[in-house]
Amino acid sequence: GDKVPTYTLSPDGAYLYSYEDHWKWVEGRDGVVRAKSMPSLLSQWHVSSGKRAVVSSHLKLRRFVWSKNGQSLYFLSSKKNGQLHRIQVGTPKTEQVLLNTTAELLNIRPQGDYLVLGKSDTPTFFKVPTDNLTPKYNVIELGVSSK
Repeated sequence: GDKVPTYTLSPDGAYLYSYEDHWKWVEGRDGVVRAKSMPSLLSQWHVSSGKRAVVSSHLKLRRFVWSKNGQSLYFLSSKKNGQLHRIQVGTPKTEQVLLNTTAELLNIRPQGDYLVLGKSDTPTFFKVPTDNLTPKYNVIELGVSSK
């Protein structure tokens, strides 16, 4: 097809968040048909009503985790150089959490108190508290032993 979706359902089942890359097939002057990238959509769907709200037309839902209480969706967007974003469930808008690093990996501790961010090319990990995130936050680097 011409859409490749990524999606996640909120823990309470009320909302579906989806991301779709859009492609358009265009024939060039040389007669070769190529895929052309179109604006992508990050959407919030209300499951019971089926209503859709566009959250963003420039962010990708790349790596994502849900908060322990299910009220926040944290995600990394590849179009923003590994920056962390948060969506409060039920509000069709994103909030960027400005960090003093970029990340390619994302997870959350089972206790829900810290996000763990990492780099894919080096064994470097950072923790970010989930309570009271401020617009600008300095991450805490975690020591990693090679033993």
